[in-house]
Amino acid sequence: MRDMLNTFTDGFVGSTSPAGVPIDIIETPGTYLVSASVPGFTRQQLSVELDKGVLTIAAALEGPQVDPTECSCEEDGQPPDGCCMIRKERSTGPATRIVKLPSNVDEDGISATLLNGVLTLVVPKSDVQAPRRLPID
Repeated sequence: MRDMLNTFTDGFVGSTSPAGVPIDIIETPGTYLVSASVPGFTRQQLSVELDKGVLTIAAALEGPQVDPTECSCEEDGQPPDGCCMIRKERSTGPATRIVKLPSNVDEDGISATLLNGVLTLVVPKSDVQAPRRLPID
């Protein structure tokens, strides 16, 4: 069990932005559930790819980069004279999370849903990896 959990943590490569893509991984008897927090992203701004057992969740939020010396305080979106950025916490740009999947997954059966800012991947386990007793001739 410890080796399997280490497989998950060994696969974490991190993120390409300070915001990152935080994830939870839950194991059930038949699946792994991967939940990624992606608030504010639409389906079109998300990408989920699987290549050689490596799952990549990427999110790209495009938006205007605001100069901290300027801000959009007026309704028309134009910064007025004397306006300044008071606080900038929301980031734009790419965020990526890479996870190495265990070897006992059914890659063809993976499904993804997006609901209320949470991307949920259902990763079914493969029956092929189940231990079995071999007959001796």
